[in-house]
Amino acid sequence: MSSSYTGLYVQRLKDGTIVNVQVVDTAGGNYALDPHIYIQRGCKPPIDELPDLADYKPQPPARQISPLIEALHHWNQKTRQVTGEAIQGFEMAGWIARDKNGNLAMTTPGRQVLRDNGFPG
Repeated sequence: MSSSYTGLYVQRLKDGTIVNVQVVDTAGGNYALDPHIYIQRGCKPPIDELPDLADYKPQPPARQISPLIEALHHWNQKTRQVTGEAIQGFEMAGWIARDKNGNLAMTTPGRQVLRDNGFPG
C-alpha cells in the first residue's frame, strides 16, 4: 500500500522509542502520525531512515518566480516572443528603456532583477 504522506522526522522518548512521525501530505499539510500507522500505510521514506526532530533540517520552499520576470528573461535571451503588454510592464518597472537610437535595451535595474531571481543578467 502507498500513502499520500511523506515522512519528515521522528520524535523519540529518552529510551529511543518513537512516539510520533511528522509527515506532510500532498497539499503541504503537516501532521503527526503514530509510528505504527506510518508503517502500516507504507509511507516513505522508511521510518528508520527519518532523522530525529533535533537533526531535522527542513528544505526551503521552492521559490515562485513571477511570470513577468520569466518573460523578461526570455526577452533578454531573445528565446521567444513576449507580449506587448509584458514589454509595457518591463518599461513601467524600469527594467528596459529606449536607448539613444530608440531601441529597447535592458537597464541596470532590469539586469539586477534577473540576477536576483537566478537568471543571467
